[in-house]
Amino acid sequence: FRITINGKTVEDALSPCRTSGYFRALRKKYIVDNDTDHLEIKFHARSGNSFLNGIKIRHKN
Repeated sequence: FRITINGKTVEDALSPCRTSGYFRALRKKYIVDNDTDHLEIKFHARSGNSFLNGIKIRHKN
């Protein structure tokens, strides 16, 4: 699937099963600049369903 954050593509063709195998956690880190009061993260499935089990968002000081 493709991942966009605030309208910008950060992953174009992510396949977690190919990257880390089935039933394994995959950790990804994206550093984004944001000058708005919200953060919009979208998952665009290429086939099947995309889902997220957990997310950690940190503010850089």
